Amino acid sequence: MYVSCEKAEGQAILWVGDDGAGVKADIQEHIFEEFVHSGGSGKDSSGLGLAICKKIMELHGGTIKLDKDTRYSTLFRISLPCDHPY
Repeated sequence: MYVSCEKAEGQAILWVGDDGAGVKADIQEHIFEEFVHSGGSGKDSSGLGLAICKKIMELHGGTIKLDKDTRYSTLFRISLPCDHPY
């Protein structure tokens, strides 16, 4: 598991990655849609978790994206507006 946080250009950016099964290439562009399963873990899932996360980020003026990084099988970039002075 990898977690990192930084502030850049008025955004608080959280990186979350892991070395799990990853997200199959054919569904990567759909991973934040309702009822889409990553297809990696084989565990039972409703396919709603990432769709809910995306909606929460949007309601707070932020974003969540699946990022490409060869060091991790899955890496998410979560960005929220941050006007805190430090």
